[in-house]
Amino acid sequence: MLLSRFAGWILLIAILFLVLLRVLQISPDEQSALDEYKSAWVQLEDYSRELPYPNVRYSYFGYTSNDWAVVSFHKISERWLIRRVSEGGGVESILWAGSENCPPVENVLLDLEDIELPWIDVQGIGRSPEKFIAVGDGVLHRIAVNGMYEPYTSELQVSSNAHTPVNAWVRKTEEALANCWSPRRPY
Repeated sequence: MLLSRFAGWILLIAILFLVLLRVLQISPDEQSALDEYKSAWVQLEDYSRELPYPNVRYSYFGYTSNDWAVVSFHKISERWLIRRVSEGGGVESILWAGSENCPPVENVLLDLEDIELPWIDVQGIGRSPEKFIAVGDGVLHRIAVNGMYEPYTSELQVSSNAHTPVNAWVRKTEEALANCWSPRRPY
């Protein structure tokens, strides 16, 4: 029940954020890039035939650059297969990495288990801050992972902009995996 409330608040925040973007009148090129990013994220839901459902997903979307990436980690036996769909400078690419040839994979995933998550904030009650910063541009970072309410599994999604643990983990992971990508699927 708590997770569904949390997901509801995340959805509400995302919708408000998108409404704010509409109010700011996104250019057709910006809207096209945002639509492609959303499509790449949603396509991960359809991989059940091609790949096992991803255990971890992360993404980013640059509102000023229109560059984006959606990265999914798929556990296959004892190995990790990582797929990266991205667009930068108007060029879309699909790249692959595997844990056998990319030593940082396990470390970035272990670091993810220790990421500080945001606390749930119901505006105006509880520990709600008097002031908060809402960022309407910059880079949106999103992480979706398997979660646990031991012994029950769940899925947790969190998104944020700059200056957060989510932003730091995505950037650190992008740097750690930078030399691992190949246009060929390793297995």
